[in-house]
Amino acid sequence: MSTVMSEPRSGRTSALQKALSGLLGLTLLAAALLPALDAAGGLPAVSRLEIAGEFRYLDTDQLRERLRPQLSGTLLSLDLDAVRAEAETLPWVARARVERLWPDAIRLSLVERVPFARWSAGSLLGEDGAIFTPVEKTLPDGLPQLSGPQGQQARVAQVYRELSASLATTDFAITSLELNTRGEWVARTASGVELRLGRGDPLQKATLITGAVTRALSSRLAEISYVDLRYSNGFAVGWVSPRDGPGVAATAEVSPGMAGQNQQRRAP
Repeated sequence: MSTVMSEPRSGRTSALQKALSGLLGLTLLAAALLPALDAAGGLPAVSRLEIAGEFRYLDTDQLRERLRPQLSGTLLSLDLDAVRAEAETLPWVARARVERLWPDAIRLSLVERVPFARWSAGSLLGEDGAIFTPVEKTLPDGLPQLSGPQGQQARVAQVYRELSASLATTDFAITSLELNTRGEWVARTASGVELRLGRGDPLQKATLITGAVTRALSSRLAEISYVDLRYSNGFAVGWVSPRDGPGVAATAEVSPGMAGQNQQRRAP
């Protein structure tokens, strides 16, 4: 019968400790020698910038030009925090991470902002709720237009999401939403009709729009300037072409039970 002898556990542990100790020693030695080597001019200057990520709008050439002053010097002398901070000043950059690639390169990993809507004049609202202002030529087409008081962008975006979903299959699908300084909500449809939703929760008007408003007005969309829903029982319609003479806006007040009728009155 043969006998297999195994190394005692204490022996294996001791060998592992020696290996780790040797590795730590080499690391400490490198940490001590590299600064001295760098000071003596022994390390090469940074010569390569790798940019990692998926980009649709970010101009990587502009980014490289912006970072050029930050990349002078050697890899060891490079201020990674400064590189990251500079990259994140670009409007389309949401987050940046910087790594050294020995001996003479760095990798910049970026997360690009995802636009949700246009915000006020010239800015964008990201999916993360951040407002940013890229150059005009990079503004994407087809985004809804949102606006509101400072600090209200998350609320406006959420109301738009819900109201847009409620009206998406109607003739009053919206493409813009504003919360004005009076605290009133105003939406605009793809056909250019203004929906005056008033104060309070604009989602409470969705049922009226999908019901009585759609039944009464779907066949006359091209004639409508606005639908005023700030009434407790019904709505008013402003027509594109005044029917009662120059400078006079004609409206029709319609209650949900009168959706098929055309009552006319003069509006101031």
